[in-house]
Amino acid sequence: MKKLTLAFAALSLLACGPTAPSGPQLYPLAVDPNPLTVTPTLDAAKAVTVDVPRSGGTVTTTAADGTVYTLTLPEAALLEDVTVTMTPVTALAGLPFGDGVYGVQLEPEGQRFAGAVTLTITPPMDVPVNQQLPIGWSGAGNVVSLATVNPEKAAFELTLAHFSGYALLLAKKGMSATIEGARHRLGGTEEDRFTSAVAEAAQKAREKIFSGGEEAGLDFTTLLAEYEAKVLQQRKDAAGDSCANARLYLSSEWAYERQRALLGLMSSSFWNPSEALEFVARACMKEEFELCRDNHIITRILPAYLQLDRQCQLLGMYDPTEQTSFPPIFLLDVQEYLGKCLAFDLDLTSSVTFVKGQGGEEHTTKETVHARSPSKFTLPADGKYAPNLPLPVVAAGALISGGPAPLTSSDYMVTYERCSTVNSATPKAGQLRVGFLLFSRQAGGPAQRALVQDFTVSPVLTPNLSEYDVTLRTYDATGNPTCHTPMPATLVESWSTTAAQRLFDRFPFPELGVGITGWTVANGNATLATKDVSFTDGDAMGAGMAVVNAHLEVIHTPAAQ
Repeated sequence: MKKLTLAFAALSLLACGPTAPSGPQLYPLAVDPNPLTVTPTLDAAKAVTVDVPRSGGTVTTTAADGTVYTLTLPEAALLEDVTVTMTPVTALAGLPFGDGVYGVQLEPEGQRFAGAVTLTITPPMDVPVNQQLPIGWSGAGNVVSLATVNPEKAAFELTLAHFSGYALLLAKKGMSATIEGARHRLGGTEEDRFTSAVAEAAQKAREKIFSGGEEAGLDFTTLLAEYEAKVLQQRKDAAGDSCANARLYLSSEWAYERQRALLGLMSSSFWNPSEALEFVARACMKEEFELCRDNHIITRILPAYLQLDRQCQLLGMYDPTEQTSFPPIFLLDVQEYLGKCLAFDLDLTSSVTFVKGQGGEEHTTKETVHARSPSKFTLPADGKYAPNLPLPVVAAGALISGGPAPLTSSDYMVTYERCSTVNSATPKAGQLRVGFLLFSRQAGGPAQRALVQDFTVSPVLTPNLSEYDVTLRTYDATGNPTCHTPMPATLVESWSTTAAQRLFDRFPFPELGVGITGWTVANGNATLATKDVSFTDGDAMGAGMAVVNAHLEVIHTPAAQ
């Protein structure tokens, strides 16, 4: 607690207010036309890739020189599972300062978080605090800025707002003297310029605590006001225009408040996470729906919603475990996009040729059935997302159920080979509905995860009871063959009674009956997937022999707007 108090006290002296120094503003927001860039040399042999779940985790790698890099991702920082790659850096070409490089490249480049992620760099040798220089580089040009070190830790621990490259440099002359000639070239954006100013102040505060260094002498009074006017306000004004703008404003606001806290300042007038998240929710869910509607990309919208839901929880807007706690209105409003996007028809066309009987009852039944059953995604009536549903309803898929649709009959015909006579055949309809429809995403990067890997569809059947009237006559094959003993009967023999069970038995699903998988997926088309099944099953002398053909389609039917 003493170190933390000292750190805040030291940083507070650098902030605006009566005690702020009147020294020069070393970090004007204007970006230099020739910003400082580097070319990192990566040691791919020492790279590690780890799948970190949403519950958080730690990733560690050791460079060839013995430097240990430890990345800590707490649960509160992650909105979804993330695949992290850490690659040690052996050299940085283009740096005009620093005698040693202990660096690492973090991927996916640009990945942002909802909370603090830390990177601890432990070199194989002791580097005095007053000779430590924290830097980062990002973007296509690898533009350099200062990285923010935790001022209350003796260990070299960086606080990361996003993934890029980071390094500990050895500055024999001290940090401020080392970067003096290049300070104006740090940062390729106004945000990076501001971050670099805070990062220098944090390192100087750390030096003061752990090695008796001097204060940075930075004046934040003008810089804070300029940053709010030229960056935050402009990003806020544009936040409603697009998802990208809304996310940029939200991440900028969060980063700014963390930096103010590091400076020992209270929250700014911009700090309204509910307002910022509402911008994101409305703009991003609208764009996700349009992508779903126009390009039939169905895998993105539910993960986008779940991220919003998690952000609301992390910001304390509601607690799904509390009966009296409910999501904010804007989160409930954007739920409508889920149902509009995740709407499907299951189209089934199937035929059967069924042969059975002996002793005058040898006959063949033929029938074709068709149904097109609609279904769509819905959330519980209370608006709460339940992660413990009986199926794996996660960011990789969705559970959709539907109402009944007519299972109509055509080409219904029954013929007997010998004595019996069919008087009439009456086709009758049944019903088919979707018990559940689950889809999974492909594994890999964002482009792969946008694609469906497979579907699991469970049809629920109310049998069609097509029937025929027949005059049955026994066939006597002894002596002179005769047909005798006519007996009228009405018999139910249909696709449902002869083919359905045989078809669905091929797709058992634990605990829930039928789950049809192994679809031919056509990403990007309205007909998302097809499946053809053909087989012969049974014994004509026993339960009957059925030749069954079935064609199934999953058809995307999003709302028009």
